[in-house]
Amino acid sequence: MINENKNILFLILTNCINKVFDVFMAVFVISFLFNHTDNIVQIGIYNIVCGLVVGLLAYLTGNWLKRGSRLLMYKIGIVATFLFMCAFVFFRDTMVNHVVLFGALYGVMMAFKSFPNNLIRAESISAQNLIKFQGYNEAMKNIVRIAAPVVLGFFLTMDSYFRTV
Repeated sequence: MINENKNILFLILTNCINKVFDVFMAVFVISFLFNHTDNIVQIGIYNIVCGLVVGLLAYLTGNWLKRGSRLLMYKIGIVATFLFMCAFVFFRDTMVNHVVLFGALYGVMMAFKSFPNNLIRAESISAQNLIKFQGYNEAMKNIVRIAAPVVLGFFLTMDSYFRTV
């Protein structure tokens, strides 16, 4: 029971962190691309590359997941998330010139985090605790969904605010 509670807390924490990144992607990265390009095709290329990479990696890593390397695969997804955030920070002004790279990196991140996360959840939580987990998980993710845009918006606009002052 103690080990299961640790797994539940770990999964809730990682799902909240993933939600922060999802909000960041949905609100700021895509709007950044919209504001820095006159060609909407680049946004389409970004989304197509992302979808192709996710699908290809899902196909290629299926056997790897069956053998039980779920935690390693999930850690690779976390590293890919960190690399995506760093790439966005460092290449923000030229991101529109690298949409294929950003789309591929986002696809790697999604494939390597989502698939093992779902399997880890299914294997780590007993049937009697699954409803409790879902309730806590959704409550925490919704709190993050409300707070993350405010906090991320503050940090992203703080730089531009101090430039004008």
